[in-house]
Amino acid sequence: MKEEVKERFIEINGQMVQVSEEVYRAFKRPAWAERQRNRRKWRCKAEGKRCMKNCDECTRKADGAPLSLDEWYEDPKEFKQQEISSEEIFMRDLAVEALHQAISMLADNDQAILILYSEGFSDHKISDRIGMPQTTVSYRRKILIKALREQLKDYHEG
Repeated sequence: MKEEVKERFIEINGQMVQVSEEVYRAFKRPAWAERQRNRRKWRCKAEGKRCMKNCDECTRKADGAPLSLDEWYEDPKEFKQQEISSEEIFMRDLAVEALHQAISMLADNDQAILILYSEGFSDHKISDRIGMPQTTVSYRRKILIKALREQLKDYHEG
């Protein structure tokens, strides 16, 4: 009996290219590993041990797991969108514009630190990207955020 060979495709420059099973697995392996790492972050701990149940079916959610507002209410329609006044929208837009202007006045490395940090990169990964020691990145980030807070304190709510 001849074993059926499944066709495998990967996207390269917007084109779907047929590849062998070996190439497909080598290409997909990093994405699969990353997805698995992300799922592990969500795993809850029961009695001090990592839960091994199916997370998609679990009613408990661990720290870092995506939450759904629908789960908080028996009737999801109960949740009403908070109304925001046009004045609040205008003030928020002014604050965002002021923040962008303040960031644009910074040196290129300082801008890169803040942008990468806002995208969720750790100080270690930022230091690798911009070629600066991690301790310097950490120090600069803290100083920059403190300076921006002080500079934009008039826009701070509450």
